[in-house]
This record gives sequence, structure tokens and C-alpha cells, in this order.
Amino acid sequence: MLAATLKRALAQPKISKVAVNYQDHPDGDKRCDRCVQFQPPDACKVVDGAISPQGSCRIFIPGPPRT
Repeated sequence: MLAATLKRALAQPKISKVAVNYQDHPDGDKRCDRCVQFQPPDACKVVDGAISPQGSCRIFIPGPPRT
């Protein structure tokens, strides 16, 4: 069951930068590298394309501090 759920999640298309109002600079303390969706060094689990760690978008979800 877990494998099927993971397969469905991985099969989901990513959202465009335009749809989430992505910008390559922070919005206050909202930065991609502080979001749970960010995948270092320059990707996002849900937004398509290269993502700047200092970028931001409207679907920011704060995550734990990264080391």
C-alpha cells in the first residue's frame, strides 16, 4: 500500500512557477530553502523547474531548520 501511494505521488505533474507566483527572491522570511517542499540544491517537490534557495512562492510551508 505504501509503495502504491508513493508511486501515485511521484506520478503527479509538478505545478508551473507562474501558477504559484514563484519569484527568485525571498518574501520576508519565506524562502524556498526554509520550505518543506524544497529539495537541495535547486528543486522543489511540487514546483517545476530550477528553484533558487532564496526564492519564494505562495505555497510556502515552513519546515525545520536545515543544517
